[in-house]
Amino acid sequence: MKVLIVNTFYYPHEVGGAEKSVRILAEELVKKGCDVTILALSDDGVKKIEYINDVKIQRVPIMNLYVPGLQDGGGSGITGKLKKLFWHFFDYYNVVSYFYLSKLINEDFDIVHTNNVSGFSVAVWNVARKKNIPIVHTSRDYYLFNPNCTMYSNGENEQPDSLKIKLLSYVKKIQSRKVDAYVGISHFIHDLHIEHGFFPKALFKQVIYNSIGSNFIDNDRESFYRDDEGVRFGYLGRLDSAKGIENIIDYLKTVDLNFTLMIAGKGNASFVEKLKRKCSQDPRFIFIGQTEISIFFKKIDCLICPSIWNEPMGRVVIESFSYGIPVIGNNVGGIGELINSGKTGFLFDIKSRDSFIDAINNYNSTEYGYLSRNCIECSKEFTDEIYVDRYMELYNSLLSYKSIR
Repeated sequence: MKVLIVNTFYYPHEVGGAEKSVRILAEELVKKGCDVTILALSDDGVKKIEYINDVKIQRVPIMNLYVPGLQDGGGSGITGKLKKLFWHFFDYYNVVSYFYLSKLINEDFDIVHTNNVSGFSVAVWNVARKKNIPIVHTSRDYYLFNPNCTMYSNGENEQPDSLKIKLLSYVKKIQSRKVDAYVGISHFIHDLHIEHGFFPKALFKQVIYNSIGSNFIDNDRESFYRDDEGVRFGYLGRLDSAKGIENIIDYLKTVDLNFTLMIAGKGNASFVEKLKRKCSQDPRFIFIGQTEISIFFKKIDCLICPSIWNEPMGRVVIESFSYGIPVIGNNVGGIGELINSGKTGFLFDIKSRDSFIDAINNYNSTEYGYLSRNCIECSKEFTDEIYVDRYMELYNSLLSYKSIR
């Protein structure tokens, strides 16, 4: 089976979880005997072909003003704002990209699987349809609703029924009619798209969670738990107001509990400095910067995932489970459906301090070994093998359906 996987970026340009998931999928498909080609943007504007772990990667220059996330968009001044405005205008439906990709995609692929398409735009669907190649699309962010990909603005999750979002998504919603099979990486993001009119003609619509990747281990966390040191909470992720880390620091300061909070990750320098000033007189809060996941999870007993933003899935939750670490998480986006409250962790409402304190108390009153064993068992549902097998089943089902029509 020849599969073309389209994603804005590809390894080593892993700007988020989507790139990691796409890489795992591509490499596992190759192991299953598939002929896989990746189509991604180059960081230097040069068209090139390379091979990484037997995966063919075709990197192409962006047909727009700059590569978001990798190149300077012009700053925050008037010039930068105008440049960004024109970038989004072109990306709404990139006609230049359509003609460029029409010439570029010249192999007889069995499947075109699109993921994050910012920079290519949804024009890639028209190219595949014109060439009669079945299209699978996986939503890994909110690009189809809002070009900022997060649907988060001014400290709030944006509403899909707002006039702004309706206007920004109108053309993309129409173009989504060309997609043959649709996948969401959580029930939350899947249902959000379907309920708001995307992919009305898709023959298959399903949820396929991301996999953990090579972090998976089968370990008994009870041997690492040291009660006499107090509870070792951890936060792992971007240090940003949308992630709720500031809220958790404020809440924990009011808790009568022997604890430490290990804070791992990086973010905007001014925001990070603000957090450090807030904690400067409190040794319970420890900033460790970026660190290896395997090292981090051996230093904590419980992960706190307080994201205010509607996370499409929340890979860090299942990564935590794979180390036998229970998770206390805000019940938003895909996070809420990953945590089985009372078994693999506890859920709370980030807007309520009392809700968070209740989750902490419930965690403290539950046998740690029970939670840890449940986490490890749950993590076995998110292996690379299960992940790729579900996509292979979808590809084969789509091709079988197409062949008898």
